[in-house]
Amino acid sequence: MRRRIRSSRRRWSVATALAGLLAPALAIAQEPPPAPGPPASAPLPSTPPAAAEAPPEAPLPYPGPPPRAHDGAPHGPPLQAPAPEASRPEGPRGWKRGFGFKLHAGGSWQSFYSLAIYGGSFGAAAGGTLDHVALWGAFEGFVGVTEFGLPARMARSSFVVETHLGDFRLGAGTGLLLVAVTRATSTSSMTAAAAGFSAHLSYDLVPLEQHAVYLAARMNVDFSSAILWGPSGSLGFRY
Repeated sequence: MRRRIRSSRRRWSVATALAGLLAPALAIAQEPPPAPGPPASAPLPSTPPAAAEAPPEAPLPYPGPPPRAHDGAPHGPPLQAPAPEASRPEGPRGWKRGFGFKLHAGGSWQSFYSLAIYGGSFGAAAGGTLDHVALWGAFEGFVGVTEFGLPARMARSSFVVETHLGDFRLGAGTGLLLVAVTRATSTSSMTAAAAGFSAHLSYDLVPLEQHAVYLAARMNVDFSSAILWGPSGSLGFRY
């Protein structure tokens, strides 16, 4: 009887021990499975290595002028217009394209019938400049005395062509001259008309852009019943 009780106790103790060992495993087996977590992110692709810099392209050859239609009009975009040419200068220093005038006054010595005449001259000219040539219409007066003290007067109208040599001006002209010399024996005057030519050279003393103060020397030769000739010098202003 006692052996049965002891064996039963052994069985219960073994069962209890087995139950204690199996209980945690059963508990783990009965727990619900864990909720699925977020999907793992895929790894980003690695940045590809920088491509080698391409060599610069060679310039394309000039295609030539664009083709033209039957009417002569060019196809395609218009070609670039050429740069405008520099404006043409008005001329050398002191010259002015267009209208201008001159004033002058000075002294003169003339010889007429072997008679010396001294006096002062004054005049004006008006005209214009075309490129490097100036054209003037001029009028000049003269008042003086002969070597014997007789009063003498002259009036000259002329047409003059002038060009430049730096600050110098060279010109020549032709015109008509009227001379009057008072007689010694009466109050009447001896008059004569003449025609001739002249040449002059001037220098710009004070250039003022298109204007100038100038000094001029002139030689004139006129033909009548006798030759009247002589030099003169003057100071003038050109506008």
